This record gives sequence, structure tokens and C-alpha cells, in this order.
Amino acid sequence: FALVAYFERQDGGGTSLVDYSGLGRRNPAAAVALSVFLFSLAGIPPTAGFFAKFYLFKAAIDYELTTLVVIAVVNSVISATYYLRIMVYMYMTEEGGSVTKHGVKPSVAIAFAVGLCLLLVLTMGIFPVPYLESARLSAGSLF
Repeated sequence: FALVAYFERQDGGGTSLVDYSGLGRRNPAAAVALSVFLFSLAGIPPTAGFFAKFYLFKAAIDYELTTLVVIAVVNSVISATYYLRIMVYMYMTEEGGSVTKHGVKPSVAIAFAVGLCLLLVLTMGIFPVPYLESARLSAGSLF
């Protein structure tokens, strides 16, 4: 969301799909970071979002909430189509959106924050065990 907020201009531009047209060619680093975040929201491995959804669905199945899991999986598939649509605009359409016209150059603080979040999303997806163990210990201390 920090990237989307950064792309939004003060006049309200930068908020439609067309504004992201060609971002992959104009600013590949921002487009890759946004793509990883969208993959995580969709629950695609190896991102933190995959394990978040996986363990949430697993817990629901353990409590025999199968109908809820089916609804959640269908919802995840529907949401993935929306996330992938953004990537189609970034990589497979001609440049022309306001995000690409104004030459996006993030500040050092934005670049650092996005890089750190990107690292965490991928690290939690590739090496989830330490984070899962920490969550398990935290939850165990509540009871």
C-alpha cells in the first residue's frame, strides 16, 4: 500500500488501473516489488501470504469448518484475478498511465521501507518455521 500511496498524486491521479500501464518497463524495481506484494495477497508461494492463508484454512478444517474454508478458497481465487489484472496492466500494456508519465523515483525512505517489506514477505514465505514457532509461543503464553 505504501507504493500505491506513493504513486497517487495530489490531484487524485495514480489510482486507476490505466495509471499503472507500462510500469514494468518504466520502473521495473517498483513493479517487481508491487508484484511480490500482490502475489502475497493472493496467497501464492513462496510468500508470507501463502502460509498465512494455508494455516488459517488448516485451522478452520481442524475445527470442521469445511464450508467456511470452501467459501474462503473461492474468495481467494476471485481476489487473485483482481491482483493479477493489475500485473497485466503493469507488464502487458503500453505505457501511458500517470504513474509512468511522471517518472516515479521514490525517496530513500520509501525505497528502504519497500525493500524491507519485500525482504520480510519473501523471508517469511521461504523460511516460515521461525515465525510460526514465535507465533505459537506467543499464543501459548496467553493461556
